[in-house]
Amino acid sequence: MKVNSILLLLLFSLVVFSSFLIFTSNQTEVLLDLLFDDIKVRLGVLTLVSFLAGLLTCLILESIYFYKKNKD
Repeated sequence: MKVNSILLLLLFSLVVFSSFLIFTSNQTEVLLDLLFDDIKVRLGVLTLVSFLAGLLTCLILESIYFYKKNKD
């Protein structure tokens, strides 16, 4: 295996492990105020979902950037 593959695997494992710790360790419920609705959500789940949404957005924007860069 190349060093990059090993580092990517370690980074993925670290993200999964930290997500597991956030999800299980924090059981505090918070009130998520949406426009017309209030939802009770555990703080760990809310933190995990916001992290994953940001990560997904970053990956999509980076892939669009590299696609346009390679196309030119």
